[in-house]
Amino acid sequence: MDTNAIDTVFDQPPDPADQTKLEERLRMLVEARDRTLVDRVSPGDLIGPYRLVAKAGEGPLGEVWLAWHQQPAGHHVALKILRSEPDTEAVLDRFHASRSARSKLDHPAMVQVRDVEETSRGRTCLATEFIKGPTITAYCSAQLPTAEQRLELFLQLCDVVQYIHDRGHAHGNLKPGNVLVVTPSDGPPQVRVLDLGLALDVSCDDGETLPPASAYMSPEQVSGEVAVGGMSGDVFALGVLLHQVLTGVVPGDETDSQALMDDGLE
Repeated sequence: MDTNAIDTVFDQPPDPADQTKLEERLRMLVEARDRTLVDRVSPGDLIGPYRLVAKAGEGPLGEVWLAWHQQPAGHHVALKILRSEPDTEAVLDRFHASRSARSKLDHPAMVQVRDVEETSRGRTCLATEFIKGPTITAYCSAQLPTAEQRLELFLQLCDVVQYIHDRGHAHGNLKPGNVLVVTPSDGPPQVRVLDLGLALDVSCDDGETLPPASAYMSPEQVSGEVAVGGMSGDVFALGVLLHQVLTGVVPGDETDSQALMDDGLE
């Protein structure tokens, strides 16, 4: 049961004498309960051509599942199953509005949404290539690359963002969870950028403790002046990511950076 939804219903108890308000709040409670029950999905469920295998992560706006695409040739995909919430619907409206233009973008390091499906209960599902690899910050923490190697990864990310901006688009949600690192057997590590144009907090949870998404938002986003940061928001997020890739922490949180400096990154 979604206890947060229930708490919201009773945040401001109505006057018992006001029967209309009481009935409305009871209706909201029932709807919150029913929405929680019908939104559940399980391994083995079939959504369009995708068979759910295992949940890979969860965020405030949805879940990420490893799924098996049965047609035309079997392969794994990442299936993002979004909750039916007003915030999610607003993001999806922007996503669909620009989807045709974004489909013309083709960079080898970009992981785009390739298919859109719906569950039997109307939840939107976004299918992308399944990328197995740590976030850029988790990779740096685990592998301890040199400063030059860290900068090489960051410059790969900058190349992708520049490609997007040169064609009149913005990513809109740059943060570690959307920048993964893959290590080919025949070459150096490479970045993969997820969720272009889809400012959703639906990330795979691989055990890494990450700062809140607001740490990567520009001041105008945090203040509510703009809903999505645009190109300037991408540049701000890149600055935060650069600091984190080099020091291990976001700007303003220096508690853990000294150890990295002692390892020769100063």
